[in-house]
Amino acid sequence: MYFGNVAHGRRLAGFLSQSLDQSGKILLIVFFKSDIPSRIERQSGFRRIQGANATADSPWLFAAVPKPVNLSIMKTPTTPADLEKARDDLLATAVGRFKTDPDVLCIFLGGSIAAGSADAYSDVDLRVVVKSERHSHFVAQRREIPKQWPGFLFNEWLPNTQHCVSHFLPFGKIDIFYYDAAALIPSPWYRLPIKILHDPKGIVTDLVKRSEELSFTVGEEDVSISISKGLAAAHETYRRAMRGELFYAQTLLDELRHHMMRADDWLHDRTPETAVMAKYNKRASGDVMTALSTSYCPCESDAILATLRSLVRIYRNQVAALHEKFKLSRPLKNDIAALDIVA
Repeated sequence: MYFGNVAHGRRLAGFLSQSLDQSGKILLIVFFKSDIPSRIERQSGFRRIQGANATADSPWLFAAVPKPVNLSIMKTPTTPADLEKARDDLLATAVGRFKTDPDVLCIFLGGSIAAGSADAYSDVDLRVVVKSERHSHFVAQRREIPKQWPGFLFNEWLPNTQHCVSHFLPFGKIDIFYYDAAALIPSPWYRLPIKILHDPKGIVTDLVKRSEELSFTVGEEDVSISISKGLAAAHETYRRAMRGELFYAQTLLDELRHHMMRADDWLHDRTPETAVMAKYNKRASGDVMTALSTSYCPCESDAILATLRSLVRIYRNQVAALHEKFKLSRPLKNDIAALDIVA
């Protein structure tokens, strides 16, 4: 908003005619006296909304009317077909880069693309097996390699890891893991859908074959860690809601939901293979799905606490069932007492 006199208005009139199209923002300008209103209306695209009969000493009120954005000049593809083509191009670029590198022994895909369940918004899960003596080099360069490819936007990574997630225009994502060939051992993870793109020596082919008889197991430690994290999320949600830290409380509700989903999968013997083939909303149990889908609440203390209580009622039953199924050594009465505090 700008309140000014005639001299200010004359200087602004020319500026507004250039800046309005670029900013696209709605502005409100009030001028006092003289001939400025007609000049502003003519040059800048402002529309007079008050003051048609104003006197020399009364205000003129204008509001900016930005020109509509010309969507035809936007470069970001928006259709599923456009996104899938861009993803295919990104994958082809990545494979082309690694396939010609003599230090790269194998390239394969995992995730939903390999499983045949991908949609336009699925990312690329790429696995690159490299010579042992060059593994540290690839890990050190994991953030730099994707920067050379068309459409690069940004990386996300963690220290002391061997992968990097890179984001590309228009809305692409590729997650690249670098594996040391000498460290590869059979694992049930290689029973998940895999699409081999480059394996001239049959390294991955043999690894997959040797992994066929292996199965996923859930240990007591896995379940116990998840329960403790779920209990902590419930307690912290209550604590933050009571202290008025509502945004943080909302994120903690998501943490609790996550551990409820894990418990649901474990209780129904769902493996990572199931997760690859079916998203959670397609495989969830009815009561858990209902509880989760109705648990998104306004950012208000009372609403958050009510949601917490409704989730805890379901989670309490899940925790008891996990104790029974996995014969946990931790005291059940302690876990139930912890939930009852916030129920």
